[in-house]
Amino acid sequence: MPVASEIGLCLDSETAALVEQTLPILSQSERTASMPEAKVSRQKFSGNIPTGDDWELLGFTDEIDGTKWGVSVKRADHPWKTVKVFATNTVVTKANYWLSSNGTRFAKGRDYVIMETNRPELIDAVAKVCDDRIA
Repeated sequence: MPVASEIGLCLDSETAALVEQTLPILSQSERTASMPEAKVSRQKFSGNIPTGDDWELLGFTDEIDGTKWGVSVKRADHPWKTVKVFATNTVVTKANYWLSSNGTRFAKGRDYVIMETNRPELIDAVAKVCDDRIA
């Protein structure tokens, strides 16, 4: 079933056999040329400023990826604090990150790893804003 499988169809064996019989046999280059080109999303996202009395805005980073990033911390009665990082303008890909900090370092949670992969310079900028302000 080379034609059905090459164009990404998931069919039962009976239907696949029928498709193989009815589709014209094209060369690999013709099959590839007739397939639609994958679209890359260039959707833009906005940051969300945290609200509530328990949130404190620590400050803003310098411009990274065309925007400044706000850094807020949620005060709590335990050593690890929630840190919200948000884009002040629209950006391509993620515009909000949720981090945890004990005042010395960030936990390597899901959003930290995403930030480290996609915007490594943002980690240092956020750390600079947080510098000795989370305890």
